[in-house]
Amino acid sequence: MIPLSEATSMPLLSIIVPVYNVDKYVSHCLEVLCKQDYKNVEIIVVDDGSTDKSASAIQTFARRDKRIITIFQSNKGVSAARNKGLGVAKGRYITFVDADDYVDPSTYYDIITKMISMEADAAIYPFCRDYNGGKEIDQLPWDDGEILDKDRIRSQLIPRLLSSYKGINSVSGSVCRTVYRRDKISSLLFNEDVHIQEDLLYCIESYSLMDRILIINSVCYHYVKHDITTTESYRRGYYEESKKFESCIVNALKKANIYDCVQKNYWSKRIGMYSLCISNLYRFDAPPNVDTELIEIIEGFKNDEYIAGNFFVNYINMKKLFIYILLKIGSGKILSIVYGNKEKARRKKLSK
Repeated sequence: MIPLSEATSMPLLSIIVPVYNVDKYVSHCLEVLCKQDYKNVEIIVVDDGSTDKSASAIQTFARRDKRIITIFQSNKGVSAARNKGLGVAKGRYITFVDADDYVDPSTYYDIITKMISMEADAAIYPFCRDYNGGKEIDQLPWDDGEILDKDRIRSQLIPRLLSSYKGINSVSGSVCRTVYRRDKISSLLFNEDVHIQEDLLYCIESYSLMDRILIINSVCYHYVKHDITTTESYRRGYYEESKKFESCIVNALKKANIYDCVQKNYWSKRIGMYSLCISNLYRFDAPPNVDTELIEIIEGFKNDEYIAGNFFVNYINMKKLFIYILLKIGSGKILSIVYGNKEKARRKKLSK
């Protein structure tokens, strides 16, 4: 147990928690945050227009713990909720937690004491995926306590956010497993016009501002995998959304002057975007006839300025290579069979 006098003398940490219709999970999330060994926190809970009992659960915890700051707004999306939290945060350090996830009690004490000792601008740490009673830890591909300087952030971290080099682990971009020094991101907000992979875009933009990022593999952020998520149900207009998002990614990379250094990694990621768009057409709740949308995606791939004429075997795995070839030859029939079977296998796995 950390002595109270020591814990409360530490710098203030702002924990921003966006909430939308998660009344089954938000109480556990807030309970764990309130029991953190790191006591000097403000927990900024932004209810983004929930229509379930989330607001009631939030208010119950706010009455118990004065460190909880509650904000209620009409539904504007997770980025707007996080930006609202950033606007009121007073901490020297800032992090984010999704309302259906949780962190271990020692997490923030361990992270911030090490950040202070190592003079780090930010710290990143692993995911622990909790699902069906099991756990799977996604360790980072660097040693615990290692510092990534500006050159390594640009040459190692950001490329791994985009795609994996052959044989080397990729890194999932998530603000929830990142603690920032607030002064380093004081002018950076989430793009409220982006509604997919918001975290990835913010990570690229924010990490490019850092001089020293600390790697911590000794703690975990618990990402709780529920039965069905928004990434597993059909999204109308997903292809257009994805193209818009990819433009934002390219602009962020160019603004940071690193696009030329990571273009092969980005090329691989862009192929992945087309794969996700096709997967979307075969979700359990997708319309019965998706041939027109599939043709549109195939044509878009053929005319894509970032992909046309490029073929970097060393930066693509066999799975993506197979999809790349099918897209290149425009084989809609085979793509339909592949992704249809893939969805059936996914549903069968979920039903177990």
